[in-house]
Amino acid sequence: MVNPQFKNDLGKNLLNMKLLILFGLPGAGKGVIAQNLKESYNFEHLSLGEYLRKEVKKKQQ
Repeated sequence: MVNPQFKNDLGKNLLNMKLLILFGLPGAGKGVIAQNLKESYNFEHLSLGEYLRKEVKKKQQ
């Protein structure tokens, strides 16, 4: 059974979460914009492309 306080805190956190997804062609500046948002507004920057390239490289070794 889940602690009711945990469910309440989780719900509050999910409601306060903000998600911004940047789309664009290669070289369009998504990474630059993401870095600027990270520095200016303390956003977290996750790059799916960088993550996938890293995983592929690991498997090739």
